[in-house]
Amino acid sequence: MAETSKRTWYFYNGEAQVGPITEDELRQQIKEQTVALNHHVYCDGYVNWKLLADVPELLTESNAEQEYPIKRTSARAPIHELVVAHNDRHITSGTVRNISLTGLFLETNDSAFKLNEEIKITLKEGRGLGKPVNLRGVVVRSTQDEHFPHGYGLELHDMDDQTQARIVDYIKRHQAAG
Repeated sequence: MAETSKRTWYFYNGEAQVGPITEDELRQQIKEQTVALNHHVYCDGYVNWKLLADVPELLTESNAEQEYPIKRTSARAPIHELVVAHNDRHITSGTVRNISLTGLFLETNDSAFKLNEEIKITLKEGRGLGKPVNLRGVVVRSTQDEHFPHGYGLELHDMDDQTQARIVDYIKRHQAAG
């Protein structure tokens, strides 16, 4: 544990990136609920930002029981679908790389959207889901690292029952084939 306490950490609280801070400082902020389980954290050695809820080394029984949204509860599957995404100001195209009932990752080189911004997404081909699909989501993560695909993690909202069923079916088929 001594090694990990010397690591430098950062967190993103939905409004700003904070850090560098020590692990002890981060643990204190978690204890004080300044950093919530649905906030993202990063330290040297990580490939990408992670939800605090997905970093068990930082969690104790008391903060794991906080009333915050935590871990992904939906199964996720890789998918390769062309997509158009837009809001009131920008339109871009890209590829959806993975999908679940609660979210997806949109890979694109365009820097069109900001965190917490709502966007509309149209999966154009519908190969995996059977036909084109229209979705709405909020940007919860943005990646611009040169070593990883550029794009956006989206939390999906207001999906109709038929679309939900098609996504669940796709994930089951993908998992059975894999």
